[in-house]
Parts: sequence; structure tokens; C-alpha cells
Amino acid sequence: MDERIESLLRFWFEPQPRSREELEQQFRRWFFADSALDAEIAARFGETARLAARGELDAWADSARGRLALILLLDQVPRHLHRGTAEAFAQDAKALALSTEGCE
Repeated sequence: MDERIESLLRFWFEPQPRSREELEQQFRRWFFADSALDAEIAARFGETARLAARGELDAWADSARGRLALILLLDQVPRHLHRGTAEAFAQDAKALALSTEGCE
């Protein structure tokens, strides 16, 4: 398994919330603008997101964890990398297709 997958999934989902308050804190982290978090995501995952956007990580979709990481790289990470621009949403169609195919 590619360590980039595990690194992204750990960053995105850990620690797992154990209470409603922790869950709300996690939601605030992901759904409210935070320039420090945006900068951290850019430093840690910006290049990997660019590879995903170019299709160079499409093989990740062959595993469940890889597919989830790829969806994050195409859907959520760009929102932090390109906040306030159309580019933040440029990979949404591909992320949606991966999500739909994964559910099927």
C-alpha cells in the first residue's frame, strides 16, 4: 500500500471523535476557512493532489482505502488548496464518479 494513502487518511480522520463535542470540533476543522490548515494541507498533500488531478494516481481506486484517499485528493483537498476559486471544484465530477462507482 502506498504510504501517501495512509498518511492522508490518518491526517483526515484521526483522531476519531469520541464525543459529540469532538465531532463538532472535527467538522469545524474541515468546513470552516482556516489559512493555517490550508497551508498545512498544501505543504503535505498539494503535490499528491496535483498527481491525482492529472490521473497519475487512478490505480489507487483499485482498493477501498486508496479510492477514499483519491476522492479526498480530488474533492476536499482542492477546497483547501484553491479556496475561493473555481479550481477548488475542478475535480468534482471525477470525485463523484469514483464515489458512485465505489458504492455500486
